[in-house]
Amino acid sequence: MPAQWTGFAEEIAELKGVLLGSEKVDDFLLDLAVLAARELGEDLSCGIILQPRDRPQAVASSDVTAAQVDEVQYSRYVGPCLHVIKTGERVRIDDLVFDQRWWEYAVRALAHGVRSSLAIPVSAQGNPVGSINLYSGRPGFFDTARTQRAEQFAAEATDAVCHAAQLVGRGDPLVAVSCPDD
Repeated sequence: MPAQWTGFAEEIAELKGVLLGSEKVDDFLLDLAVLAARELGEDLSCGIILQPRDRPQAVASSDVTAAQVDEVQYSRYVGPCLHVIKTGERVRIDDLVFDQRWWEYAVRALAHGVRSSLAIPVSAQGNPVGSINLYSGRPGFFDTARTQRAEQFAAEATDAVCHAAQLVGRGDPLVAVSCPDD
């Protein structure tokens, strides 16, 4: 693992320890979203969604921009983060001005100053249970190196987010999430 990545791996492990000792998933996800925005690039916004069923169950945002752009997707049931949860495939948008996949989302995200985005799946037992959504005001921000770094962050966070998904679905027989170390 590259040296620059060990720092956030250690911070995520610390956050997981806090999560396992708490029932407050929202606080954990908020801390994780802020950590992602801080560690993955300059002036990024981050939203995290857990969706162990058909509707978002837990949502956290590093700032108002991420909250507003994520809400556009949840309220219309369409956009890159929901696509990630449905398919388990990463979605990178280099410039929303030219992306035609989710035009209504693009128009509203552009109005909030977002030009590029990256949505990375978080999975449990090979099934998507959430998404880490990164937003930048710069077109083309998520080049190959930044995308790889964000994917590494998501990989490091997967175990902790999986445990958060378990807490979100606790007591619900429709939500069966098993984490790697269970």
